[in-house]
Amino acid sequence: MTYTSRWNWNLISHTLMAVVVVLGAIQIVVTDQVFSVDILIPVALGIAVANARAWWVWLVPMMIGIGIACFDWTKDELGVVSHELLMKDRLMVLISLVSTVGAAVAVGLIIRVNRRLHQMRRDALEAEHEQNLRAAVLGERSRISAEMHDVVGHGLALIAVASEAARYLAQAPADEVDLGTGERLVEIGNALDQIHATAVRSLSETRTLVHALGEGTAVTGVAPGLADIRELVNNACQAGQRARVIIAREVDLLDIGIPAQTAMYRCVQECLTNALRHAPGTILRGSLEVQDLSLVWHAVNHTDALAIAEGSGVAAMRQRLAAVNGSLDVGLADGEFVLEARIPLKEER
Repeated sequence: MTYTSRWNWNLISHTLMAVVVVLGAIQIVVTDQVFSVDILIPVALGIAVANARAWWVWLVPMMIGIGIACFDWTKDELGVVSHELLMKDRLMVLISLVSTVGAAVAVGLIIRVNRRLHQMRRDALEAEHEQNLRAAVLGERSRISAEMHDVVGHGLALIAVASEAARYLAQAPADEVDLGTGERLVEIGNALDQIHATAVRSLSETRTLVHALGEGTAVTGVAPGLADIRELVNNACQAGQRARVIIAREVDLLDIGIPAQTAMYRCVQECLTNALRHAPGTILRGSLEVQDLSLVWHAVNHTDALAIAEGSGVAAMRQRLAAVNGSLDVGLADGEFVLEARIPLKEER
């Protein structure tokens, strides 16, 4: 941004200088004495230096005026003053006038520079504010993306598993399924019920998230905690996912904040989702317990991958854990994908 004003100080300054220069010229012609206009000249010059563009053009008439004034104000009309004394008077007048003009220019430059420095500081603060605002917007977008990824991605993964099971039961030959017709229909109905329940739950969480974002409020309606992890695992198993998760009893007694609880919940949820996507049919083995004054989630599942490619899900987990002073370690060991999420408890913080 630049300095703006409802007054056109450039035009005002040049007009004022033109007026005082004309008045000064009239004064020299009419009288050879110091007049009140001589006080206005340095004032007008200082204003021009502080506000006008190309203010230096007025230095030329200033110097001409000073030369004429030095000759006119000290001329020896009666011829009784010596030439030596006359030159000293003119030198003193020249020094005083040049000093006055120099002081006016210096004051104007100081005002001009200070204003420019102030404007630069204000521009820097505004730029910093815009940068912080932009960073906040990007951070909020990233957080929203992570929420949508967790809520929608997990729900769709469970629906895919349950729908695949229902399709298999409906199309598999009788000799491949050890179920009667009635039992097969019951299993298909259970799979469809699971699909419906998962879709309704995911839709409800998505609506809550979108509503909270639209209202500009905190997203608390989709902030699950440690107590919801058992239901999360049970729903995944009912949808057909193979998972064996052990949750230590002391986990239920922990007193940690909502952000930390939600971060750990999302880690468990993302592990279930990743196992469905990248290792379908394998068993996810997980444990949630307290170790070394930290809440630790340890998950292992078989994988054919030769290297780890961290996608948005793992990046979101790492970001959530970092926000609560936690950490995430992932790796491969003997054909298995190993993940450990750790959140320090209050005693360690």
